[in-house]
Amino acid sequence: MVLTKVMTIQLFSTLEEELRQLGKVSHESNFRKFLDHEHEQKRIGDIFVRINEARVRFEVRTMTLCSSVSSQCHFYVARAGCKSL
Repeated sequence: MVLTKVMTIQLFSTLEEELRQLGKVSHESNFRKFLDHEHEQKRIGDIFVRINEARVRFEVRTMTLCSSVSSQCHFYVARAGCKSL
C-alpha cells in the first residue's frame, strides 16, 4: 500500500505543478494576448502532454501493482489447496 500512496502522491504532485503552470500562463497571457500566441499555445500543449504522461505512468504502475497482487492471491489460493477464488 505504500507504493500506491507514493504513486498517488507523484500523480498529484505533477498535476499540482502543471496546473500552477497553466495559471502562470493565464496571468501572463493577459499581458501578451496578441504578441506570441503560437508560443503560448505550445506551452499550454506541453503542459497537457506532461499531465497525460503522468496519468499514463500512474495507470501503468497501478495495473502492474494490481497484476502483482492478483498473482499473489492466486499463489496463496493454490497453496491453500483451493481450486479458485
